[in-house]
This record gives sequence, structure tokens and C-alpha cells, in this order.
Amino acid sequence: MSPEHRRPLATALSLAALLAVGGCSTPAEDAPSPKPSESGAAQPPAEPIVPATRFDTDASVTLQRDFLGEGAERLPVALRGGVAYYTSGDRLIAHDTIRDESLWTLSTEETFDAENPGHSAVLVETDDGPVVFGAFRTHTTASGTTRASSKVEVIAADADSGDLLWHAVHDHEEYEEYTPRVVGVSGDSVILNAGTTLALDLAGGEVTWSDESEPRLVMGSTVIGTVSHFDRSTWMRAVDAATGEELWTAWEDYAEDLASDQRLDLLAEFQEGGAEPGEVADAAAEYYGYFVHSQRQGAPVREEFFPAGPGRFAVVAFNYLNTNLHMQVAGGKEPTQVFGTVLLVSAETGRIEYSFAFDPEIRERMDNDWGGWVDGRCRHDGERTLACWGWAPQIRSTVVFALDTEEGALRWVEEFGGEAERADIDPTGAWRGALYGEAGGGAVVLDLDDGADLETLAEMAPATTNGVVAVEYGENGEFTVAPVTG
Repeated sequence: MSPEHRRPLATALSLAALLAVGGCSTPAEDAPSPKPSESGAAQPPAEPIVPATRFDTDASVTLQRDFLGEGAERLPVALRGGVAYYTSGDRLIAHDTIRDESLWTLSTEETFDAENPGHSAVLVETDDGPVVFGAFRTHTTASGTTRASSKVEVIAADADSGDLLWHAVHDHEEYEEYTPRVVGVSGDSVILNAGTTLALDLAGGEVTWSDESEPRLVMGSTVIGTVSHFDRSTWMRAVDAATGEELWTAWEDYAEDLASDQRLDLLAEFQEGGAEPGEVADAAAEYYGYFVHSQRQGAPVREEFFPAGPGRFAVVAFNYLNTNLHMQVAGGKEPTQVFGTVLLVSAETGRIEYSFAFDPEIRERMDNDWGGWVDGRCRHDGERTLACWGWAPQIRSTVVFALDTEEGALRWVEEFGGEAERADIDPTGAWRGALYGEAGGGAVVLDLDDGADLETLAEMAPATTNGVVAVEYGENGEFTVAPVTG
């Protein structure tokens, strides 16, 4: 731990924005010391435009994130007003995109780990003002008989001034491939995903507890995580953010050899109207389990856990058919990945309250028309809507739907491309009632209330926005930030 330049932080109030960037780098020869540049402080945030549907690409700024890993180009940067916060190699950077001016830069203490790269940042509002946390994989170099050792570093800085609040360096040898990132703050605990869970003290960065699970989401005083096994489903584990004490586990009892008749009985009960979709999905999870993509293997290219209304969170998951069941319903074909789903889960108990795949409006279409819903992605709009999209292989269309996370219910579902009435769309992000995407060579905005076209001349299809500026990702680490104009 590096104690210098440390000052206390008050308890965090809310998670404002997330930047998760993975990649590889070699440090610059003249790396800047952990002090901010003298370019000036960030300007107060401008008032956001809601919904954000028009963007001035002529006034845009293109920035470069160096040494990104494969698949990391579209990972979000953190935004506050017109300022973008991001990591690049061994540096945590703040850039005023309105004035196109670098505000400050902080660097790691140890050497950036170019062989096993990983870096990220997150912006959090606290009682003392906005704080940005940069997390990095670094290492010490071998010398004589002293071996090299792996480290995880976290830099906490005042987001406006760039003043260093604390800089923590911890030994971390557990996993060769992970991208360290702060997933949330609860009370005095900064929850860091470092392949496992590390809870850092908000005031100084010391490790207060750790857990084997991979943290995915912080909800109030609860940390939701996953434990993945190569030969079985992913199971969820919730722990107390202050102590690391286990609160519940879900799906841990999955066993593939359970009789397929049990699964068929569940489906029969559902089809006869004797069970709610969430009840069936929850019971079925104990029989064949669910998978989510582990983020330990390289860059975290998917966001799969989202807040979803009071006391709930959403999970983008998929599963494989049980071999015995598949032989009965599909003529003995080998089990394959057949559908994904979106689950609404109780944060208090881990029980499933809703499943898109078991929704009465969806189940027959998924089985008979779509041939599944695969490669699912979602974005929460920051209010009460979870927008999701995935591929329906049988009709070769993109299926997009919106869930009302307050009500825990499906709002609308539409097919795009293939034989559908509407042209194909490639969604990129969502914010406050708007879904962004590309269609027919241009950028469009859909209304999350009903799926209708909201704007057909948007000029860009952002992955993230705060209503002041919007971010669109290119290749090789480039990203473009444009002002929101309407």
C-alpha cells in the first residue's frame, strides 16, 4: 500500500458511471508521477438533454485508448458533464471533451503487466464530491534471486481536480487472466473485481475482506457475484458488502443427471397455467442450471448484471439442453446452446421472479418460430427500462425487447431484419427512454416505451451518453465523443 497523498473519503452515495477497459501496454519511459497535470479543473456538469436523440459529430473529439485487449473496443468510458474518464495502459486520464483539453493524468507505481494486461476505471459520487477509481494489473520485475510478482493497483482521485486521494498496491497472484475493475461502492467498502472479490476501505484502499466469487453488481449492502465451473453451470453467491459474510447462494445444487421427467413436469405445469414464469424458471435452474460469461478470461466485453427495480437485479444468461430431455423433445440431437434468457432475480433471496424465456407471450415463439434467442445483450436505461437484443436463428432476425424493471414485466418485443417487417438493427446502447443503434447504414433511436422510431437522423449510435455528450467506439481503442444537441 502506498500511503502518501492520502485524505479521508466520506461514504459513497451512488454509482454514477462505469468504465471497464481491458488491454495490454508497456509503460512510457517517462511515466508521469502520481500528480495531476496543470491544465485546469473540470467545468461544472452541464444540464443533460432527455431523451438524447441528436449529436453534433462536427464538434466531436476522437481519443485513443492504447493497448486494449481483443473485444474491448466498445467498453464504456465514464462520463461527468463533458469530461471523459478512462484508462490507457498504466494511466488514469481525465479529458474535457467540450474544450478538447486534457485535465489530468495519474500513473501506476509498478510496471504495467503487458503479458497479462488489464485496466479500468469507475466514477462514484461521494459526500466529498466525485471520485474516480482506476484499477490496473501491474507487476514487479525479477532481480537476482527475487522473483517477479503480480500486483493489483487502485488509484483513487478527485474527479474534478485530479488530486490523489490514495494509491493502493496489493499482491494478487490468484488468476492469470482478469481485468480489475470497481463494480460498486457500498458504505465504506469499495468492491473490486480482481478475478475474485476484494473489498477495499473507502478511506485508504486497504483490503478489508475477500471472497472466492467474482463480483458482478453491488445493490445496497449486497454484493452479487458468480462462481463458475468448467463442467457445470454458473452459480450465484451474495455476500454482505461490509463483512463478506455469505447471504445466499443460488443454482449451486445443479446436477445434470436429474431425471428429465422432472423438467417435463415443470413445463407441463407451466403450460397448464399452474405456475408463474419466475417459479418455473427458478425450479428449472436447479435441474439444468444457467451460464453467464465469466469475466475472468480476458477483457470484460459483456455487461450482464443490472439493477432492475426495487430489490431486484437482472441477469443475461443462457443454458444448454439436458441430453436426456433433448432426446425426448428433439429426436436425439446432441445438446447445443439453444436459448438465452433474461432473468429478474430477488437481491434478498436469489430466487427468480421473471424469465423472458418462460414468459407466456414468448415461450411458444421462442420454441416454434425463433429457434431460440442467442447471443443476448442488454443495457439498462438508468430509469426503469432494460433493453435487450439477441439473434433468432430460425428466422434470421434480431429480436429486441424492453422489460419494465419496476413492474417486472415485458413491455414490448419486436423482430428486425430477415423476414420481419422492420429493417435490421444493431443496437449499441440505451439511456433514459431511448435505445440507440445502426440500421440501413445510418444511426437511429428507438422509443423504449413502445419500440417505435424516435429519431432516424441521429448522426451517431452511441454506446453510452449522459445527455451532455455521447460516446461511440471505433477500432483499435479509438472512441469519439460528441455533444448532445437534441
